[in-house]
Amino acid sequence: MVATDFQRKLDEASKRKLGTLRMEVAPESLQQLRSLVSCKQGGPSTSGAPSASAALAPSTGAGTPAPEAEAALQRLLRTSASEAEAKRSLQTLSMILQNLLSHPTQEKYKEVSASSTRFRETFEASDGAAAELLKLAGFQQEGESFKWLNGSGRTMEASKLQEFLQEALREERYKKEDKPSPRKEDMASMEGMAPWASAMVQEQLSKLGPP
Repeated sequence: MVATDFQRKLDEASKRKLGTLRMEVAPESLQQLRSLVSCKQGGPSTSGAPSASAALAPSTGAGTPAPEAEAALQRLLRTSASEAEAKRSLQTLSMILQNLLSHPTQEKYKEVSASSTRFRETFEASDGAAAELLKLAGFQQEGESFKWLNGSGRTMEASKLQEFLQEALREERYKKEDKPSPRKEDMASMEGMAPWASAMVQEQLSKLGPP
């Protein structure tokens, strides 16, 4: 846009009568033009605005969590005994990250005790999925605790993962898929194809006891 505006003003000036030509260009436009020229020549940008190459570069999906986060989430939901337990696990992890992001200078939010009663009751059956999600958020496990180390990169990781967990809660991914019970028509069809599956045969087999 800056280059187009500059070219338009040059064209207007060239159409005027010959003589002393005066063309006014805003300081912001001049500074962005310098940035464009510097970027093209391979030099550093002289303005605070992003370079043209950066502005036109395709998005790298910075807001998308790593595939490991999706795998850990699936394992967390799969190992939960009930929907309520799965929901509580997601809410607890999200709260840990929300407290960390809202109070970055308070040390008590930078450490999670894995030996606490609440942590064990909430994540004991998660098969390490909760620990994996905390590590993906920037926490480092040290003995019985998870400690978060300062850093802009880790803050971004924690923010992305917190939004990922919030989205899972909004979509109610903690709900188990209800599997419909087989219909009588289907059972009859199954018995026709496999006589050993009939109720009578199953009853007789059950009387035999274990082999």
